[in-house]
Amino acid sequence: MADGIAGGSRDAERTELRISVTGTHNRHLDLEALQEWLDTSSSLKEARDRGEFTVVRRASRDQRDSMAGEILQDIILVVVAEAVRPVAESAWRSVLTWVRNRRRLADRREEPRVTLDGGDLGPGREIRLDSDQNPDTSGATDEVEEA
Repeated sequence: MADGIAGGSRDAERTELRISVTGTHNRHLDLEALQEWLDTSSSLKEARDRGEFTVVRRASRDQRDSMAGEILQDIILVVVAEAVRPVAESAWRSVLTWVRNRRRLADRREEPRVTLDGGDLGPGREIRLDSDQNPDTSGATDEVEEA
């Protein structure tokens, strides 16, 4: 079992939600900006204050030879199992707002895209979200849809 999250039970089951950024000239900087956005997101504040999740970075599953040796990373939300659905919904609303803002600043050769994946096992495994599959990224009220 994973270590406890501040304020949460040390024995609570945890699951991971992986957030990936693609389609930009500087994925590393965009990932940092998105993580900062999530760290200060008002829609995630209550869950953060209750210790329902932490944010970490891990090597991306999308490593390619053409990346000049740079290890690409993804944002990982480590979430208490019982809070997966509400944390995913709040995080996705924040992600959609960030994507909308990032697309306004994008070079015409960039196509910023963000995905949120609940993994293959455990709570949240049915969560598969893609900012390209929801062209109306203004939807701060959008809810997570099951795959």
